[in-house]
Amino acid sequence: MSAHTFRFSAKLQKFQEAGGWQFLVVPKSLAMQLRERYRPNHGGWGSLRVRATVGKTSWLTSIFWLKRGGYYLFIKKQVREAEALRLGKLIKATVTLINV
Repeated sequence: MSAHTFRFSAKLQKFQEAGGWQFLVVPKSLAMQLRERYRPNHGGWGSLRVRATVGKTSWLTSIFWLKRGGYYLFIKKQVREAEALRLGKLIKATVTLINV
């Protein structure tokens, strides 16, 4: 496992706003560690490029720092369907930072 790889578990949630994106919130302790360590690598909107993995599915994406507090990993529909993910379910995720 890479020094830039992190694992966490979080419940799958849905934004109440239009669009209804589904996401995982990176736990606060890990989020603060990532923000402090990788702040110089942030892209637009406080994003960090990652390879995310849930179950057997991996994809390139970004985690985004939101003013609500913390990084959010958005889970696209193809991943939710491939891994049979449901709202409220505890999900194990791995993120590997790229371009750091």
